[in-house]
Amino acid sequence: HDIGSHDNLLEAGLNFVADMTSGDFIGYQALMTQRSKGVPERRLVQFRLENPDPLLYHNEPIVMNGEIVGYLTSGAFAHAVGSSIGMGYVNVPLLSNEIISTAEFEIEIALERFSAQASLRGWYDPKGLKMRQ
Repeated sequence: HDIGSHDNLLEAGLNFVADMTSGDFIGYQALMTQRSKGVPERRLVQFRLENPDPLLYHNEPIVMNGEIVGYLTSGAFAHAVGSSIGMGYVNVPLLSNEIISTAEFEIEIALERFSAQASLRGWYDPKGLKMRQ
């Protein structure tokens, strides 16, 4: 659900997994073209509902400052953080941590909007320390 054939590493925040200096992988030219444009037109963003009761699945609208800017690609209850989390592409050009930190995010579930925190990193172990053990 989260990363498909129409998405790229820059939008998904996964450019660190490719050796950009090698030039020998499928999609290299397309990725370099996208990279030369600067910040992507959309970003894969992580969300955490502030209310622990509602559940997220996928396709719920992402609302930023009162406007629908995308849809969740996946969601589930995260016992490690005590609430539902999800991720989805936010279609806002030049989206950055600074913009995310000052924006108001909501996720719409069955026509009701719930406040959400947003981040370009995961909610649990965002530095990936557990994976490196």
